[in-house]
Amino acid sequence: MGIPLSPKSEQRGRKPPREAIERRALSVIESAQTLGIHRNSVYRLIEAGLLRYVRLAGGEIRVPVAAIDEYLAGGKTA
Repeated sequence: MGIPLSPKSEQRGRKPPREAIERRALSVIESAQTLGIHRNSVYRLIEAGLLRYVRLAGGEIRVPVAAIDEYLAGGKTA
């Protein structure tokens, strides 16, 4: 859920604390831990087109939480 912002901080345009921001994407290692598999298996799922991902400007890979949910539900993610 997150910590609700006070109206004052919203008016001043301040960002909420990092822990208040809901994670929308996980690293490969975090994805592997969530799925209970090895990180290399996450890369294989990505290469096979079974798990959606986003590549950041620095080359890092992030897996959207929704993609993990879709994969676990057996839905098409590619």
